[in-house]
Amino acid sequence: MERYLLDGEEFAIVDSLYVSCDGNGAGALGHPIEYLTLERGGEAVCKYCDRHFLHHSHPRVSDVRARGEPVDSGGDLGPRSAEALAQDSQVA
Repeated sequence: MERYLLDGEEFAIVDSLYVSCDGNGAGALGHPIEYLTLERGGEAVCKYCDRHFLHHSHPRVSDVRARGEPVDSGGDLGPRSAEALAQDSQVA
C-alpha cells in the first residue's frame, strides 16, 4: 500500500479490492476497524478518519502520486512535514 498526503487528505493506493482501516493502528489513537470493499478502479473512504482508498487503476492515482507527499508505513509524516514539525518545536 502506498500512502500520500494531498491537500490535507490522506490517500492510500491499494491493489486489493478488500481493505481495512484502523486509523494507523495507533492503539488508543486509532479507531475501530472498518472493512471496505472497492470496485476495480474505484474509491472508498473510511467513515472514521476520512482516509481515501484508491484502487491502483483509479483515474486519480497518477495525480496523487505526482502531487502528494509520501507517508511512510509507520504512520509518520513524510520528510518535509517532519522537518516542519521540527522547526515548530524549535520556535516554542
